[in-house]
Amino acid sequence: MPLSDHEQRILEEIERQLYEQDPKFARNVASRARKTHSAHNLRRGIAVFAVGFAALFGFFAKPNLLLGVAAFLLMLSGATLAYNGAKRSGEERAARRPGNDTVGRRLRELGEKFRKLRRRDSD
Repeated sequence: MPLSDHEQRILEEIERQLYEQDPKFARNVASRARKTHSAHNLRRGIAVFAVGFAALFGFFAKPNLLLGVAAFLLMLSGATLAYNGAKRSGEERAARRPGNDTVGRRLRELGEKFRKLRRRDSD
């Protein structure tokens, strides 16, 4: 059952206050939720692919066009689900790499400024 407009506004207010009071905790919880979701999709995709693969063996044991098509569709959807889960998981890992945060970016910018100053001084 969807939330009413009033309940959604209350939830958004609570979320905003959480981000204001403890932004580190709020980011940590949000990243864990995304990581868990993508890991679940990866596992589900692998399981669906395995079921499709087993159904494919059933098709070879007793040829039935409907079973073969179902096996193919299960394998395709499982592979797609696993690929998307792995892709999101990789994107999250890349976002957590050192140098992608604001401190790393600021250090790179500072290094670039020093290089520019050194070039000016050498000219």
